[in-house]
Amino acid sequence: MAFVTRDFIFQHKRNIVRINVPEWATPENPDPFIFVREMAVAEKDDFDKMILDKTDDSVMAKAIIASACTENGESLFSEADLNAILALGVKACDRLFRAIMKLNVANEEAIERAEKN
Repeated sequence: MAFVTRDFIFQHKRNIVRINVPEWATPENPDPFIFVREMAVAEKDDFDKMILDKTDDSVMAKAIIASACTENGESLFSEADLNAILALGVKACDRLFRAIMKLNVANEEAIERAEKN
């Protein structure tokens, strides 16, 4: 192990994970997938505040907006997409939400707490 410098830390890229979404399969695209990324500290702080304060009922959709991305880490959705995401089928969104929480939450108890909100 080696000590890392400030510059090394700030150059580190957030983790990006490919998530298969079979619920969105079509004959033309039988193996659909998207990418989700690790939230930045500011995004995670906002997300946690929303859960703890119960200020928003759109927890799953907001997590998808914060984390869904291209393979280069660029946001796939914005707040303008909230209503469209809220109208999607729950099975695929739950799959994404669980992957996002696994990537961004320290333990299963925190995931369960988020799902209850």
